[in-house]
Amino acid sequence: MSRKSVIALIVLVVAFFIVQLRMPRKWDWTPTWSPSDNNPFGCMLMDSVLQGSLPHNYYKVRHMTLWQLAHSRDSLSNVLWVTETATLDTPTMLIIKRMMDRGQRLMIVAGETWFVAKNNTSYDHQWGIAIRGGDRFTVADVLRLRQSHEEMDTINWVDSAGHVERQYKMLSPMMNNVIDFSGGHEAQQWRPIIKSRGFEVNGQRNLYVHAARRKFGRGELIVVTMPLMFTNYGMIEGETNEVVFRLLNEMTTRPIVRITDQQLDEANAQVESSPFRLVFKDNALWWPFYTSLALLVLFFVFTARRRQRAIPMVKPAVNHTLEFTRLIGTLFYQRHDRKGLLRCKWELFANTVRQQAGVDVEALDDDDHLFQVLSDRSGMSYEDVARLIKRLRYLAVNDNDLTTRELMQAIDSMNGLAARLGAELRL
Repeated sequence: MSRKSVIALIVLVVAFFIVQLRMPRKWDWTPTWSPSDNNPFGCMLMDSVLQGSLPHNYYKVRHMTLWQLAHSRDSLSNVLWVTETATLDTPTMLIIKRMMDRGQRLMIVAGETWFVAKNNTSYDHQWGIAIRGGDRFTVADVLRLRQSHEEMDTINWVDSAGHVERQYKMLSPMMNNVIDFSGGHEAQQWRPIIKSRGFEVNGQRNLYVHAARRKFGRGELIVVTMPLMFTNYGMIEGETNEVVFRLLNEMTTRPIVRITDQQLDEANAQVESSPFRLVFKDNALWWPFYTSLALLVLFFVFTARRRQRAIPMVKPAVNHTLEFTRLIGTLFYQRHDRKGLLRCKWELFANTVRQQAGVDVEALDDDDHLFQVLSDRSGMSYEDVARLIKRLRYLAVNDNDLTTRELMQAIDSMNGLAARLGAELRL
C-alpha cells in the first residue's frame, strides 16, 4: 500500500468522524426519567440542577421499587417516585402505609395510577382519588400550538400553607393528566395544591386538579399528575422549574431519594450519544461494522509486520565466464590440441547462429538458404558468407592438424560473424 493511499485513507476517516460529530442530533422524546439520559425527557440535567440546589436534601437516585427501597439503608428518607404509570398493588400499599406511620413523605409523580384490587375492593376507593391519563405529549402538538400562539396554559398554586398563591405558565400538552376525586368521604381528605381552568357546566367552572396532598398518620402523601415536569425539558421550559422547586420544598424535611422504574442504563446512553448511533440502533449492522473494524486492524498489523521484516542482503551473481574460458583455453594450449579447441568453438558458434538467425550451419542440405539468411542478417555479401562457412566446416571436420595461425583466424572469423548477428560469442 503506497504512502499516498495511507494518507488518503486517514484523511477520509478523520473527515467521516468530523462530519458525524457535527451532524445535528436526533432527539429521542421517549420518557425515561433516567439520571444518565440527556434527552428532553431524561433526568440528567434535572438531577444535576437539584443536587446543586439541594445539596443536603436531594442526593440519590435509585432504580428500584418502593419495596426494595424500604429494605435498603435509605428506608427512612423521603421518596420522590417519578414514573409514567404508578402500579399500586398490595405490597406497595403496605410499604406506603409503613412509610406514613414512620413520618416519611412520599411524592408520587405519575401520568396515571393503576390500582390492583384486593378482595373486590379497589385501592382507589381507600385513597379516595386516582390519576386519570389523557392524551400523551407529542412534539407535533407543541409545534401546532406554537404556530397558533396558544401553547401556554395557566396553572394556579392554591395551597397557601407553605407558599403564596401564584399563577404559572406551562405547556398545555404537559397538563393532560388530572386527579379524579371519586372516592366519596376519602376524597374529601385531600387538599389541592395545583389547579388549572376546567370546563363550565350550568354556569359553574369545574377546575382540574394536578397536585394534591393528604396526611396519613405522621406522614404525608403528595400526588402530582405532571411527570414531564420532572425532566430535563421541564428544567428549561418556561416557569416549570419554579413549580418543581416549590413541590420539592415540601419534601425537604428529610433527605430525598428519587426512584424510577424506567431507567436507561449507561451503555444505552452511550449508544444514543455515539456518532455511530445509526449503526448501533440496527442489530443487523453490528456484525458488518465490527468485522470491518477487525479486518482493518488486521490489515494494518500484517502490513506493518511485512514492512518491518528484515530482508537479507542478496549478493549479485558473479560472472565466471571469462575465467572458465581462460581455463579451457589454457588446458587446450598446454595439450596443444588446437583441433579440439576449434571443434568446441564451432559447436558454440553453430548454437549461437541457430538462436540469432534461426538457421543451422551444420546442415548441408540447403546451403543457398543458409548463406542468404546470414548475408541478410550480417550485412556481408553472399559470396563472403559462403566462403567463410565452407572454410570453417572444412577446418572443423578435417582431421589434419592446424597451425596456431589457422586456429586464430578461424576463431576471429566466427567471432566477427557472431558480432554481426548481434551476439557475443565467448569460449
